[in-house]
Amino acid sequence: FREREISPNMSLPSWPHEHSDLKPDPSVLFGKLPNGFRYAILQNSNPKNRISMHLYVNAGSLNETDAQKGLAHFLEHMAFNGSEHFAPGEMVKFFQKIGMQFGPDANAHTSLERTVYDVLLPNNEPEIIREGMIVLRDYAHGALLLPSEIDRERKVVLAEKRTRDSVSYRTYVATMKFEFPESRISERFVIGDEKVLETADQTLLKDFYYTWYRPENMVLIMVGDTDKQLAEKLIKEQFSDISAKAPPRPYEGIGKIAHQGIKPFYHFEKEAGNTTVAVEVVRKKDSEPDSLSLRKRLLTQMVANRIVQNRLDSLLRKPDTPFTSASVHAHTFLKEIEYAEISVQGKPENWEKMLAVAEQTLRQALIHGFTESELVRVKKDMLTDLDTAVKKSTTRESGDLAYQIMSDMNNELVFQS
Repeated sequence: FREREISPNMSLPSWPHEHSDLKPDPSVLFGKLPNGFRYAILQNSNPKNRISMHLYVNAGSLNETDAQKGLAHFLEHMAFNGSEHFAPGEMVKFFQKIGMQFGPDANAHTSLERTVYDVLLPNNEPEIIREGMIVLRDYAHGALLLPSEIDRERKVVLAEKRTRDSVSYRTYVATMKFEFPESRISERFVIGDEKVLETADQTLLKDFYYTWYRPENMVLIMVGDTDKQLAEKLIKEQFSDISAKAPPRPYEGIGKIAHQGIKPFYHFEKEAGNTTVAVEVVRKKDSEPDSLSLRKRLLTQMVANRIVQNRLDSLLRKPDTPFTSASVHAHTFLKEIEYAEISVQGKPENWEKMLAVAEQTLRQALIHGFTESELVRVKKDMLTDLDTAVKKSTTRESGDLAYQIMSDMNNELVFQS
């Protein structure tokens, strides 16, 4: 394979540590094939003799066109319904034959920016690993997308769309439309558009599949009780020869994020039971590589949030506090959006009192800062947490480690020891 076969104008993808002053966990084997397909392998013995494998596709509902709303998720379903090595219905039988359960050991999920296929192998025999690789290869490159299977799975996807009509989901949709009114985020919900789902055919699904399921857009994460060199050899056997079946399509991005001033948002759900009141800030951020400087800023942010959280927790212990739970947090969303939020929950009739206490707690921190004793307490707590993490490092489960690697990669952070 030549790098030019990806595209003369496209560079090979990189790992976050390749443009950072931070070093990755040395126990992880990071690799990249000539076609751009990447992999990360970590040896871990909990659970013993089992291996957690995940195909990470850097494409989700944000990659859809207006005519494809819901196809990223629809395609995730179709990957299980007929492929190069497994006729329709045979993949589930294969999982059962080797001791896996569909759901707990083999599953997938789609989000705005990614699709992930999970395979938890029942043992670490080389032939089982090879067969697991074949399954992942078929997800990546071998889905047949037969018209008869599309029509059958269409009913399943539409039924899932109907079951999502819940208090929490309606609240989520309304919140996204308020927070990102001019962004594609509020136009590309994962479950999609019912009219698109009812009429989507093989041509439309293949267009999305061939465009976005390309080797330079995929990563295999493998954590478990196995030899890294053997795993790497098997990855090269299965994924070195795959190539894109369609020209690349530019990613349109998330669009405009431009909140100005103070904006109120209210959403009513009769069945909700309680009321959430939050004060939030949202802004678009500039892209920057992971670095020691960035980690220091994130650490400072974490310390400040934990002090405010301690103040909220102390209020919860008082009998006259109007809310029953409270939290403060700050995160990056979709790599491009920074947000911070102080949120309280309680009875509907107490919403004004809840808002007043939350706002006063936030304003107190912003204007007057923190005391030395509060800082000392949080430092002590965080150091204790770190010491505990080190002591329990050998008990970390492979699935959790795999998802931490994916999370860091997704947020362009270096996976550290």
